[in-house]
Amino acid sequence: MFMPSHSSSQNQRFTRFGRMVLKSQNMCSAIFFSSLQISKSIIQTLGWGSKPSALPLFQDGKMEPSLLDQLRALDGTIESICSATGSPGLSVGVAQAGSIVHTVHYGYRDVEKRLSPDSDTVYGVASLTKSFVASAMGILVDEGKVSWTTPVRSILPGLDSRDALVTEQLSVADLLIHNSGLAFSNNWWYGADGELLLQKDQTIPAFNALEQGAKFRTKYSYSNWPYCVAGEVIEKLSGETLGAFIQRRVLQPLRLARTAATHDNSDPNLAQPYAVLDDKSPFRLPFPKTGDANIMAPAQAVRSSVKDMLAYGSALLAAQKAELAGQKPPPGNPLRGTAKQLSGHISKGSNSPLRENSYGFGMDRVQLPQSIAGVGCNSMFVREMPRLVPRPGVPGGGLLLVHTGSLAGYTSMLGLLPEYNETVIFVVTNAVGLGDASGWVLQLLVDTIIGSESKTDYVALATEAATNHARREVDNAKALDEARTPGTQPRPSLDEYVGDYVGLGGLFKLQVRRRRDVRGELEVLFQGLESQAWPLTHYEHDTFSWLQPFNEQARRARFNLAGPDIFKLKFMAGEGNQGGPTGAIDRVCWMQEPGLAEEKQCLFRTTTGITSQLRL
Repeated sequence: MFMPSHSSSQNQRFTRFGRMVLKSQNMCSAIFFSSLQISKSIIQTLGWGSKPSALPLFQDGKMEPSLLDQLRALDGTIESICSATGSPGLSVGVAQAGSIVHTVHYGYRDVEKRLSPDSDTVYGVASLTKSFVASAMGILVDEGKVSWTTPVRSILPGLDSRDALVTEQLSVADLLIHNSGLAFSNNWWYGADGELLLQKDQTIPAFNALEQGAKFRTKYSYSNWPYCVAGEVIEKLSGETLGAFIQRRVLQPLRLARTAATHDNSDPNLAQPYAVLDDKSPFRLPFPKTGDANIMAPAQAVRSSVKDMLAYGSALLAAQKAELAGQKPPPGNPLRGTAKQLSGHISKGSNSPLRENSYGFGMDRVQLPQSIAGVGCNSMFVREMPRLVPRPGVPGGGLLLVHTGSLAGYTSMLGLLPEYNETVIFVVTNAVGLGDASGWVLQLLVDTIIGSESKTDYVALATEAATNHARREVDNAKALDEARTPGTQPRPSLDEYVGDYVGLGGLFKLQVRRRRDVRGELEVLFQGLESQAWPLTHYEHDTFSWLQPFNEQARRARFNLAGPDIFKLKFMAGEGNQGGPTGAIDRVCWMQEPGLAEEKQCLFRTTTGITSQLRL
């Protein structure tokens, strides 16, 4: 066994230390460390920040270990979290006052080739892209090309929502805070194996076709769709693709050389994407197709590294600090409007009485002490999320700005603690794991930095979440079975269900056909694509299910997060066809949007074909 060495050298931004190979055989057994860096850091490179404090803490007259020692002491716990969640690789970085103070890397960026990650390894950061989009919009606002209150329709005349109020009043700011009230389903665009089911030029027509789930500006409801419209706004105002604008106006000035919205899958230091199966083994996935020039680019396109994300987070805090003091951001920092970007604009409902829990532009705001339930998927799989409780002394407990990112093959979390020496924390893994390892590790790091005395057992929580997540489809099958009406049969001929069913304003179809095997049972093809075929089994009456076991869905890059209803396709006969069990089938209802009425989730049968209506 090679023990890690620690250096006090300050002549490198990152120092890669010896490898420690542990006895356990899990994917997170390879660990690298970097030392505390002060003089050669983001401070020198970008020209902002002050010297970070890593001095020992004192309590009751006794000196406590330095922050760096405390962070290093977490290695065993983080490795156990990796093991519990099945994460093939995981990278961690912490910066304070603009300087990187700690990085550590576990496991493999490429399991098959046994290649370890480092601070320049590129990962998909998924919904952390939303912060970059908000930063890009802030630059345009600062230049007077748009204001936060500008009606979107004045820029994009094609905006014509089902909700007249949204059409008339939706503003640029509204696009960034998840308050439109429109249905948020990702199933219209996201398919098996990471395929995109809609094209970029269908962004506005698809947005227009979204049903209204809540009244405009009355409720927080997380959605990728408004950010896609925000991307269209940026492109219209700038005359560039979103990726090109972010590259030129944000990434290049910040010298973020390992960050881009355009994808280069040939990069030798690109983390390979994996799904984690129910036995915790990794399964290699295709690279996600959410890069620049695709429909979901404004919500998920950015790829980045630990080093670059720490620099970006530090730039956000530096610009915010300057703006709140009535000053311009430091030289070399292009970010503008960050005080507004990082402010709360809509309440998410508090996880703790009298504590703020809100959403800014591409960032959640959580006033401590409270949990971060609702950020990431972990709260779905544990009885109770831990409260992050600072030690006494910080007025109001302190603010945590946090956001998660998740797409097929990558999960990440970014956290900012402005009142704790301007701390930035970034955690990322190259898998959709059992539960979210990045979320557990970030909370562990936050607990350490805020001096929490709660002694939360994050390994136990990660284990609980992983166990429950691995049972997701077993639980879904059980729920469906318990709700089933026993003894029912489908129609005498399955051909009565066969056909194309159209929804989302003609942009999306479900094709139902006989399977091409001897049994001739039914299958559904989302968007009519062979790559999106799933077998159907009879559930009850005229309802069929496409639920498949956990591993089958994981291997096809589905997230295994949805509840049971999404897997039901309920065929119905309309009033014009006499209705009831004997009328001709004219629609299928797909309950993919929780809380939305059944009649608003139906796709209607066409007898003439819909190829001309679809741009596949």
